[in-house]
Amino acid sequence: MYPLRHICFSMFLILGLLVVPSFAQHSAAQIVSHTPVDSLDPFICGIEVPDSVVWSSEENAYLPNPVPVTYWITNVSNETQSLKLLAMWFEEQDGLRLHPDSPSPVEIHMDLQIPPGDTARFAWLLQADSWGVPRTTGIQTLGVGGGGVLQPCSNSFSIGAADLPLSCALTLQDGLFCDQVLGTPSGDPFPATAVIRNTTATTIDSVYIKCSWFGEPMGSVIAIDPGSESGAVSYLGALEPGEEKAVNWTFIKLRELSANQRRDRFKINYALGDSAVESATLMRHTLTIDPIALKPEIQLQHTTLITDPYQELLWYRDGDSIPRATHYELRPIRPGWYKVRRTNPYGCFAFSDSIYVNFTSVEEPPPAAAMLNVFPNPAMQHCTVQLPETSHPTVLMLTDMLGRMQRKFDVRAGVQDLQLHVTDLPRGTYLLRLLGAERTWTRRLQLR
Repeated sequence: MYPLRHICFSMFLILGLLVVPSFAQHSAAQIVSHTPVDSLDPFICGIEVPDSVVWSSEENAYLPNPVPVTYWITNVSNETQSLKLLAMWFEEQDGLRLHPDSPSPVEIHMDLQIPPGDTARFAWLLQADSWGVPRTTGIQTLGVGGGGVLQPCSNSFSIGAADLPLSCALTLQDGLFCDQVLGTPSGDPFPATAVIRNTTATTIDSVYIKCSWFGEPMGSVIAIDPGSESGAVSYLGALEPGEEKAVNWTFIKLRELSANQRRDRFKINYALGDSAVESATLMRHTLTIDPIALKPEIQLQHTTLITDPYQELLWYRDGDSIPRATHYELRPIRPGWYKVRRTNPYGCFAFSDSIYVNFTSVEEPPPAAAMLNVFPNPAMQHCTVQLPETSHPTVLMLTDMLGRMQRKFDVRAGVQDLQLHVTDLPRGTYLLRLLGAERTWTRRLQLR
């Protein structure tokens, strides 16, 4: 299958194949054209969309609606070229959906032959849903030709706010922080409150509010707590002119997050009358969920505590942080329970298990022959690594501070030093690690 399946957009795939009628009576069109990245690309393309979609209070509708979107692709080569596939993305959360009258299938596979200098045009219609917040939405297309994936095209337009009978003010923590809320199975549920207000001059007899949500890229990680004050659908009853009523939800985590930041999308709909099924969108909101930091591990080697290198580390003794103890190695100076805290780039942290360190005797520092050394340090072009005396083969690795491998050497037993050329590496801090049969040596190397 084409690689389009792996493009990370939480959007619907749609497209159309149609000779484009004139939409000049609606709005002037924006045109975005993309020149090829290199001479091997035989096509250029563009997307035409309205300048904006505006809410008309007199007609109680958006204009234009349905929204016309046109894609064109021109063969700029000297030979006939084929177009195998065409797909389009739009952001449903921005209030767009495929219009029922659009003749376009969801995805089209074809073998369209485009002669030199000719332009093929495709068109489809989108429906703009009414909701009470202005927004800017984007359209993107991608084609596949005989030679592979073609240049993508994109364009955007604004959608004005509709005059809705209700307004909604949402109170929600935008960013749920790891262990405090979502990091553990026992994490506390988190609240959300929507305040619904009658914006008209007349009484609204019956109001239903519905909350729905979905996450990206693998589905939602939150759900309504069974003990929540309000469920997915709430009946507010009548609202007098200017009257406000609150809907209170409590959400819980469905599963752990372990790597990347996530977003869950909220959609709050309303319905007037006796049915909560037929409803219009009142508000959309994106909730950012930070990932859990991976739990670090520590081990005691000789008289040194060691954990994996990481950007933000902090050592603790007997529950208290140790000032300036931020290196991946720590040599304890007094007995106690030691642990290390790792903080990921999103501000989420996790602690290692604690390990008790006790001193039964005073040990002399290991001799130089038992240590891993490097000179010059800092180094510029090359350096010499002095290896400890071992009776077994070892492995020498050079990694950056994120643990990414830069060099790796299999070292025979008895080898005392090794030349390391570092001219091609970016300047900064690196870690040398020698893996032996019974222990591991580590040394920091600075490149300037």
